Amino acid sequence: MEMTELRFRAAERLLERGWDVFVLHEIGTDRAHHLFQKFWDVDHPQYVSGNPHEDKIPRYYRLVDELAGRLFKKLPRDVEVLVVSDHGNQAQRGVLALNQLLAEWGFLRFRREPSRGEDVDAVVDWERSVAVAWGGYYARVFINAVGEEAVEVKRELKQKLSVLKAPWGYIRNVVFEPAELYRAVRGDAPDLMAYFDSLRVRPVQTVGWESPWLEGNDRGPDDSLHSFNGFYAATWGDARRKDIHALDVAGFLERVL
Repeated sequence: MEMTELRFRAAERLLERGWDVFVLHEIGTDRAHHLFQKFWDVDHPQYVSGNPHEDKIPRYYRLVDELAGRLFKKLPRDVEVLVVSDHGNQAQRGVLALNQLLAEWGFLRFRREPSRGEDVDAVVDWERSVAVAWGGYYARVFINAVGEEAVEVKRELKQKLSVLKAPWGYIRNVVFEPAELYRAVRGDAPDLMAYFDSLRVRPVQTVGWESPWLEGNDRGPDDSLHSFNGFYAATWGDARRKDIHALDVAGFLERVL
């Protein structure tokens, strides 16, 4: 909270200078969910009613609302205001060590027996592996094959990953090739991008676990995951629209700058 108060205080001072475009990025709304989601969200598997941290997220949002209101009062009347988040947040339903599955299915092989929680990059045997995954909010799968073999590996993985049996039941997932999502694919793009249970399941890249399904995040406490729908409010555009896209916001900025 102190960090957020300092940031808004600095923004108020900076508003006093001449400017054409003013941007304030507040990371605290993201951090609050990653730290306290399970204490506040009744849909989180580890939520316990009446816990001492249950009010942390609502308290933080009330602070942000108060600080933003104070900042807006200092703006000229002819200024267009956009409040935009690049993602939403939701309860983490589970954690999947995806490379464990790839190894069980025969797509991934190790140079030696991995230790518990070891990063896959340290133990993957590329000469005998055809697929390896990196984790995050979605999984990036890299195929170590070319031609018809690569096409067949991608086809089989899409099929296998589309439905998985989790400890609490079956989950539906979607798997894309980057060209299906991006207007232009640049850099060292993965061959497949997998989104598990509408982002409610976190894929991780570590190996050496007793099961592909972990009790928590492998990198430390974090009980919140991103969601596809974020927050948008603006003085610009049609306030009645419910399906505005991030690219619509980008288009507005391109027109006015």
